[in-house]
This record gives sequence, structure tokens and C-alpha cells, in this order.
Amino acid sequence: MNEPHTEIIGAASGGVFVSDLHLFSPRSDAADVPHILEETQGNDRYIVLGGDIFDFRWSIRGSHERTLAAAIEWLEELLERTGEAHVRFIPGNHDSHPEFLYLLQQLSERNERFQWYPHHFQIGNSLFLHGDILDARGNLSNYREKFHHEHPQTEFKHGLYDGVVALRLHKLVPLLRHRPDITCKRLNTLIGTLPASSEIPVERIYFGHTHAPIFGYESQGIQYYNPGAALKHMRSYPQYFEFDQPLAISDHRPRES
Repeated sequence: MNEPHTEIIGAASGGVFVSDLHLFSPRSDAADVPHILEETQGNDRYIVLGGDIFDFRWSIRGSHERTLAAAIEWLEELLERTGEAHVRFIPGNHDSHPEFLYLLQQLSERNERFQWYPHHFQIGNSLFLHGDILDARGNLSNYREKFHHEHPQTEFKHGLYDGVVALRLHKLVPLLRHRPDITCKRLNTLIGTLPASSEIPVERIYFGHTHAPIFGYESQGIQYYNPGAALKHMRSYPQYFEFDQPLAISDHRPRES
């Protein structure tokens, strides 16, 4: 059954949050990000992957099966190269395919340093999520299902997308549509409809999805952070977080009764 789970940490901790790398898409520009993540080492450090790390909709790996295998291989290599750091994965709309979630669960059973969460989880006073709840219109499952592509996109569709990128429209639209003042207030309202992750009040929210960078914008007593997107003509800004006291981690993962 679904119950909040608490993991006690006995030491100071911190880590890094990234999202929207869109790996396996021809428009991804995330070559430097793995090297940045590999700098996070130690059993008190966390790498939080905040969704759309992989792009199953626009993958050019040749088949759905190859993309699934490549995604798990990428995660396994990250675990190998980050010492004792913990890796936490939150799927986004582009990497929430049911087959992939099943593989994530298998990976979590093979490696105790890896866990995944269907939508959100909390470390201390910081809440992490992808942010596609902003576009879900009240039904996140239905929204994500639209991105569960199992067949490669046609060259024609890729060509149209390349045209959008060449005109920089993919860069302009997020900045106009997702202004911090409006987006953060709306996100705070939507988060209020979710199951509580912890009794600790949220003071910082880290999210992705919008592709519009935010660096500590404050609204209603909460600071918001968004790393942007690792796409051509755009940039990913990994967001670092630190804690100076022992913490309890709470999440809302399914647990066996």
C-alpha cells in the first residue's frame, strides 16, 4: 500500500539536481553533464535526476528496446562512477514508460544506492519533482501516457522539430510561457493536491519540465530552482543543495503492507 517512508540520515548531506537532459534525442546537448555528476561522491551525497533524463519519444537508438537498454546502462555507469553517492530518479513525461519503470524497480533491487519515485520525494525541507503536473490538467497518468512512444518518430517529424530548434523557438516559448512569478505560484497550488511527503515544511522546491531556468526565485516563503534543459541552443544549470544538520528523508513510494 502507499505510505510515506522515512529513511534516517545520520550525517550532513547535500547533492545536485538535474533534469531534462533528453538523452538519446538528436537535439540533446548534455555531453558535459555526466562529468559534472561524477564529481558527486560520498555516502552523504545525493544525485537527484528530476525527469526527462531520457527521451523515449524522440530517441534515435533505432528501437524502443535499445533505448530501454541504453537508459539502464547509463544509470548503471553513473552508479559505478560516483563512489558511494545515492542516486534518486523521478520520471518525467518523456521517460515514464511502464516498461522503463519496471526496469528502474529492478535496478533499485540490485543496487541499494539507487531508488526511484513515481512523482515526488522530499529531503529535509526540499521537495523534488519533475514538474509535468503543470501541464497535466489534473490527470498526470493520462498526460504521461501521451509520451509512451514505442516506435521511432518519422524523419518528417524530426525535420519539423529540427526546424523549430533552428529558429530557436524551443528556447523562446518556455521563457514566455513559464515566467517564474506565474509558474511558481501555480506549482505551489498543484503541489498542495499531492500526498504529503513529509511533516517537515517545504522551504525549497526543485523541478524541471519547463526548460526555463530558475535560481532561487522566492514566492510565498518558498525558494524555487529549475536547472533548465540540456538541449541545443539552451543550457543545463545543475542545481546544488546542502544541509548542515542530520536529516530525515521522506517519500511516497509504494510499499508492501
